[in-house]
Amino acid sequence: MISLQYSDSAFLGQELVGQVYYRDESLRFYPFPTVNANKQVTAFSSSQQDTDQYGMKLTLNSKPMDGWQITWGLDADHERFTSNQMFFDLAQASASGGLNNKKIYTTGRYPSYDITNLAVFLQSGYDINNLFTLNGGVRYQYTENKIDDFIGYAQQRQIAAGKATSADAIPGGSVDYDNFLFNAGLLMHITERQQAWLNFSQGVGAAGPG
Repeated sequence: MISLQYSDSAFLGQELVGQVYYRDESLRFYPFPTVNANKQVTAFSSSQQDTDQYGMKLTLNSKPMDGWQITWGLDADHERFTSNQMFFDLAQASASGGLNNKKIYTTGRYPSYDITNLAVFLQSGYDINNLFTLNGGVRYQYTENKIDDFIGYAQQRQIAAGKATSADAIPGGSVDYDNFLFNAGLLMHITERQQAWLNFSQGVGAAGPG
């Protein structure tokens, strides 16, 4: 992961904080046998999932008056997901107990997809008195989800093994949606080391198409 941050404590009477980042993640799963209905091992393979994500966040913090804090800004991020399944020579893998594996072909595992998020937000906190602090905010978020065309996993295996020559792709597509999300809370300062609070918050997330 790479992250860069910039701050300016005197930007038009506010504190400016900007951040950009990039993250990549690769998950490789241990090779595992495929067993059919007759309990016969038909394949030995392992899967890999790769995620690339980049984004930015910009916030402005201010104190219009004593006991009142305001934070507002925007953020954006983009995520790309891909995956594959690597198949190994079954005879060689079986003879070595899965320790000596030779790749024979690779197929796609799940549909690849892209998720883009854009959002603006406003958050505020006000010290009612020495005992209570009131917090609240609103966030508007736009999300777009694009899924690539995909040939079924079983059909890809048939083609890779030479048992078929072609297959129709399952069409992908895209969908977008937006939401207003709210939060509110009341914090009670009992002592310097003790607090009690009551919070309400909303969130939204996209399920992975895989």
